[in-house]
This record gives sequence, structure tokens and C-alpha cells, in this order.
Amino acid sequence: MSSYDHRDNSCGSASHLTTAVAVYGPWVIVDMAGLEYIGSAGLGVLVRVLKWTRAKGGDLPLAAPQDVVRKLLTVTGLIGVFSVYPSVEQAVRGAEEARRLAAGRAVAVSGEYGSARLASCHATPPAAQAAH
Repeated sequence: MSSYDHRDNSCGSASHLTTAVAVYGPWVIVDMAGLEYIGSAGLGVLVRVLKWTRAKGGDLPLAAPQDVVRKLLTVTGLIGVFSVYPSVEQAVRGAEEARRLAAGRAVAVSGEYGSARLASCHATPPAAQAAH
């Protein structure tokens, strides 16, 4: 999501993010590289979706937040709540490692999200990829 400005469209951004989680499963990486500002409504959306993904056995890693956003995450204490990475590539590696470790601890992995794919919020849905 290269333009994730909750000041202008928090409902639309929330809908986009929850749709991504519904389509890809509980492992969605939020690309914050183009985000220059995030307000309380946007932080609230991220926290709600994070709770949802973790309840389903996943995570909501944040990738490449700019300095202003990183400082806001630090001041609010959310920097320690979210998995935050300097790039999307590092977020993918970190999420893959977390999934691998979680699978190693599990006695049995079953259910709808047992084979969930990692996806970035701006990725093409699987159905659209198959059409190409």
C-alpha cells in the first residue's frame, strides 16, 4: 500500500487492509514506504487488523516506515507491538522465519489458514494472478 493516508480515507484503507487479509490469510505485509503520516484512526486500524491476524495464527508486519512514522510508532509504544522491518524483502524473510518456527512448535497444523501465503497489501489477488 504505497499511499496509506488515514487522514483522507481511513475507512477505505481499513477496507483495503481487511480485504487483503481475507484474501491472503493472516500473513499480510504492510508496505509503508510511501506513507508520510498516519493518524490515530490509521493506527487504530492497524492495531485492530493486527489483533485479527494474530488471533488467526498470523501477523501484520510493517515494512519500510519512514522516519516520521517510525517515530510515531516509537512514541506510542507500538514499535514493540508490531514486527517492523526496514524493507519489504526483510519483512518477507522475517515472516517466513516466524511461520517456520511456529509450524515447528505446532503439533498439528490444520484449518483454513494452515497454508496461508505471505502477501503484501499491494499484491495481486491469487484469482487475478491465475488469469494472467
